[in-house]
Amino acid sequence: MEAFGSKEVKVDPKGRAFFPKQFLEEKEDGDGYTRTLTSFWLTPGVDGCLWLLDEPEWRRQQRILKCSEKVDAKTRAVQRWFFGLAERVKLDAQGRIAIPDRLREFAKIGDSLTCVGVLKRIELWATEVHKAYEAKTANWQEDLEAILSGEEGPV
Repeated sequence: MEAFGSKEVKVDPKGRAFFPKQFLEEKEDGDGYTRTLTSFWLTPGVDGCLWLLDEPEWRRQQRILKCSEKVDAKTRAVQRWFFGLAERVKLDAQGRIAIPDRLREFAKIGDSLTCVGVLKRIELWATEVHKAYEAKTANWQEDLEAILSGEEGPV
C-alpha cells in the first residue's frame, strides 16, 4: 500500500467511516490493474492518531516490535498498547470501516475524522486533534529542507 493525501470524512453513530478510494486502491502491475484493499489492522499510532495498516505493513511493525523484546517496562508498555488495542477491520459492502469504540476513544474521534496517507499507513485523526497538530507543526518546511539536504535538522 502507498497512501498519499488527506481527506475529512464523516463517522456515523455506529462508528463507521467511508474511506476514499484513493486510500484503498492498490496498483498491481504496469497494465493498469488495480485492486481494492478490504482488510486492515487498526492500532494506536503516535501523536494521538490511529494507524490503519495493510497486512504486509502490520507484519513489518510486528517484526520491529518483536525485535525489541527487552524486559524493560517501556517496551512492555508499548507492546501492550500497540497489540492490545489492535483490531483487524474489514471494508464493508458500502465502503466503510467500523472503528471500535475503544480505538475511537483513544483517538478522541467523534462524528468526523481526517484520513492522512503517510506512505505505508493511513493515519486516522480526530479532525480537531489533527487541526491542532497541524498548527503546532506549521514550520515543517524547515525540517523538510534539512532532511532533503542531508542535514540532521531539528527532526
